Amino acid sequence: KVKEGQIKITATKLPTFLYDKSMFDPTKKSQGCLQGYYLKYVFHHIFIGPSSALNPNTHQGTKAPKGQIHGMTSPLPRAIAYAAVQ
Repeated sequence: KVKEGQIKITATKLPTFLYDKSMFDPTKKSQGCLQGYYLKYVFHHIFIGPSSALNPNTHQGTKAPKGQIHGMTSPLPRAIAYAAVQ
């Protein structure tokens, strides 16, 4: 139904974990979207490495992070979406 346009996805229908609560403004629903703590934590865990999820300035793993393996130099929309559904 979403693909057919029968259901429209708006910011009011997104889960709260996607938002940075310090930036959220009810009058500007897209502000802070896709910047939530949990989403950033999961993204770091997947694409930079599990140790960087707790401390973003470190990489202690023995393998190259998935982001580096896939040539990511910045967060891509599809990678953020992937982290959001994990």
